[in-house]
Amino acid sequence: MEENKTKPSIILIVITLIIWGANSFLAFYNSQGSIIYIFVNTLIIPIFIASLFSISKLYRNPKSITKIIFYTSIIVFISSIVGFILLLAKVMPSMGV
Repeated sequence: MEENKTKPSIILIVITLIIWGANSFLAFYNSQGSIIYIFVNTLIIPIFIASLFSISKLYRNPKSITKIIFYTSIIVFISSIVGFILLLAKVMPSMGV
């Protein structure tokens, strides 16, 4: 029974992978294809944050690590959306407002 509590759910894993894919797309679109930027923005930052949390024994199980990567990916995704909106605002001409 104890083993099941530390196992991440399939839904959490799938949603995390979808967010990683969306982050990769937005990072590719925002930076015109810089592979290093995509790699750092979508993979290194969430894994680095999860490794910092793993210093504590409380966060060393797969479920906690998956949650940390999920929430960090959400924050990166929101910042990528803001960058995408700013890029669109720069590209689109103003409507005279």
